[in-house]
Amino acid sequence: MGQAYHKNRLQKHLIYLMWNVMPKQQSDTSSENDESVCLTQMSAKKGIQMYGEGALQAMITEYEQLENLTVFEPIPLDELSYLMKRAALNAIDLIKLKRTGKLKGRTVADGRKQRPFYDKGDTSSPALTQDGFFASLAIDAKEKRYIATADIAGAFLKAKQKDFVVVRLQGPAVEALLRINADKYQPHVIYEKGKKVIYVRLLKAMYGTLTAPLLWYNMFSQSLTEKGFAINPYDLCVANKMINGKQMTICWYVDDLKVSHEDPNEVKKMISTLENEFGKMNVKYGDEHTYLGMDLTIKDSKITVMMKDYLQEAIDSFGEDMKSPAKTPSTKALLEIDDESELLGTAERSDMFHHIVAKLLHVAKRARLDIQPTVIFLCRRVRQPTIDDWKKLKRLLQYIPL
Repeated sequence: MGQAYHKNRLQKHLIYLMWNVMPKQQSDTSSENDESVCLTQMSAKKGIQMYGEGALQAMITEYEQLENLTVFEPIPLDELSYLMKRAALNAIDLIKLKRTGKLKGRTVADGRKQRPFYDKGDTSSPALTQDGFFASLAIDAKEKRYIATADIAGAFLKAKQKDFVVVRLQGPAVEALLRINADKYQPHVIYEKGKKVIYVRLLKAMYGTLTAPLLWYNMFSQSLTEKGFAINPYDLCVANKMINGKQMTICWYVDDLKVSHEDPNEVKKMISTLENEFGKMNVKYGDEHTYLGMDLTIKDSKITVMMKDYLQEAIDSFGEDMKSPAKTPSTKALLEIDDESELLGTAERSDMFHHIVAKLLHVAKRARLDIQPTVIFLCRRVRQPTIDDWKKLKRLLQYIPL
């Protein structure tokens, strides 16, 4: 009873820490400190300043996708009222530098203005639970199922927007649209405070709007039920169907899918069916997969879960020599707080401490349960980390390569 009690408290504490510690989403209004934490993502304006035409081309590629999927349509100027302008959601344009060195544009709507108009039940979308995913993976391994993982490109953008939602585009977004289709968008350009602006009406569930996740979930789950799948009542992002006397399982986390069945041909047929409906997907078949940041290997009815990229990023971000390995994640003095230890010298260093601990918390919940106690303690120290806390973090990073 005592072990179960403490395990339950530990799980609740991890959930609380995940909610309060993970870095906030970036936006055009991000501070310089926020951008120092997430060095690969920035506003489109800053991205164009840093990378020039390459960043603008990345935004053009993003808006070409939005245009091809008919995500929005411009509002004629004679129909654009003062109230529409006031209620319009601002578009947030981002540039991300990927690990490959490629620049990628991303556009989301700032849905905060929508909050007064929706109850939580109108915007809450089910999400694949960790327990549900690992349970399905254990069944896959036990039954030696053939597995495919895939992601649906621009998933939200395929769901129809049911409400009247206006979005305000400006700056790089307007320039991108004018390059894509000047004849269509030039007549709708207006100037506000000397800047080019276009107002559009959403036809699809654009990322960032409050209802987008639920609209996509309803669309995808309905598609599966129409194909004969039954949604698991205990995890609403797991669906099952009997095919040729064997069970097929589809798990999905927003737009990331896992499909499994004992017959490889049935898995490939289902992937083809989904592609016909939702567009070409990036698909991986076999015993090795990367899913939600986890590197999965299924062999001899056993599952290995690794997150080496996350761990290596944490070590690289720390920026100090890690050549001296540690045999344990912490010393026996882990829970002792040195009140005389000085605070970390700069805001940048404190932010880096926060960033690394948040990354390790993500790993600890999924692939490295052995580091959970140390990570939990460090999570309690992210508000005002000290030099002593920094040393404890270094000890943990020295242990990780083991």
